[in-house]
Amino acid sequence: LSKKIFNENFYEFNTWRSYFSDIKSVSFPFGFPILLSIISKIFGEYPRNAIFINILIAIISWFGIITLSQKFQLPKIYQITAAVTLILNPSYLDEVFSGRSIPLALALFVFAFVLIFENKFLAGLFFGISCLTRFDYLIYSFSAILGFIFLKKEKFNFLFYKNLKLIFGFILGLSPWIIFSFVHFGRFWVTDNFWVLASSKKAFVLDYPAFPEENFLNSPDRKSTR
Repeated sequence: LSKKIFNENFYEFNTWRSYFSDIKSVSFPFGFPILLSIISKIFGEYPRNAIFINILIAIISWFGIITLSQKFQLPKIYQITAAVTLILNPSYLDEVFSGRSIPLALALFVFAFVLIFENKFLAGLFFGISCLTRFDYLIYSFSAILGFIFLKKEKFNFLFYKNLKLIFGFILGLSPWIIFSFVHFGRFWVTDNFWVLASSKKAFVLDYPAFPEENFLNSPDRKSTR
């Protein structure tokens, strides 16, 4: 997908990985592919670029977690423990060295919290861009913003006005995918992930090779095979 960012066939996939469209990819948001495309313009198109980017992102995330811990005035040992817990987590390391997008989404999410007390607009923007990197961060970011707003014991109107920059930044961060969805599909927020979630059948997203649920033993047409 990163190869289809800066050309006339924007975000058209060349492998079958969509349940919603047979042209434009709606399985993955284009945040990470855009970053990969920019890096590829500088260093060339190599699969290892994603791994190098993720290693750098992991290092940046370390400092982000330390900075966030300092804002909560946690003891030094807790700050380091929090950072180590993420950086040395086997699942996280698998994402990093597999060149996937979760490290970038998580880094944006962490730095949104780092900025939320100093610059609400940038914090909201980071929350929004994290959703352009991973669709599931739409739930995390939206919940984080609601929690930040309503945990304070103030009147709703005042809270809304006070956090208008945060909300505006969040919407602005989401806007590229909203525009993409409207232009190509006429919907507010289109993604295969919601289709898979709502589907009553397993989608075999992680299975290779993919095996069907039905076989000759449980197929509705099994009687015809006897």
